[in-house]
Amino acid sequence: MELDKIIKISQLYDFYGDLLSDKQSLYMKNYFFDDLSLAEISENYGISKQAISNNIKRTINELEQFEQKLNLIKISNERLFLLNEIKKINNDKDIDIFVEQLIKLED
Repeated sequence: MELDKIIKISQLYDFYGDLLSDKQSLYMKNYFFDDLSLAEISENYGISKQAISNNIKRTINELEQFEQKLNLIKISNERLFLLNEIKKINNDKDIDIFVEQLIKLED
């Protein structure tokens, strides 16, 4: 799996993992964070590799849907960008403009 996809899934899990069922969370942790293969997870829980694979795919889809509806990652990234831009500014007027933009993100 591509590193960019793993990073994206990790970020989705960080933001929305608490919304998953215990089983979903367990399979995701085993596969992405413990680096277990589908065969190893299947063996550990006595279910087929296909069932594990399907569950992980559905869970990723669910995490992506959470982000589409809530946009928490997008908002967080925008805040980080604005905060980094503020650090580069040397005058109060421009800082005020960026602070206003940050406040608008809260609304």
